[in-house]
Amino acid sequence: MNLHYLLKLIIEAFFVGILTVLVGSLITFCLSSNYLIPKISKDCKNYNKYFIREITLFLTGFCIHIFCEMVGLNTWYIKNSAAQLINLNK
Repeated sequence: MNLHYLLKLIIEAFFVGILTVLVGSLITFCLSSNYLIPKISKDCKNYNKYFIREITLFLTGFCIHIFCEMVGLNTWYIKNSAAQLINLNK
């Protein structure tokens, strides 16, 4: 693996991590605004004081992207995606 490849992979994984945070936070907001929230202690209400949820979501997206690259899922996706079908029909 060359340095250019690793840099591009890290940048891709970074953006997948950010997207995971945004989508995960939006889903969390939508679900929490539509369900009754039980009364919980003050300590539990402050669980996200240090952005644990966002950090966890970011690392989830980042690691999934790295994993998909390592096992060849990204290559498979490029060859078999719906977008590829559109390109083949042009």
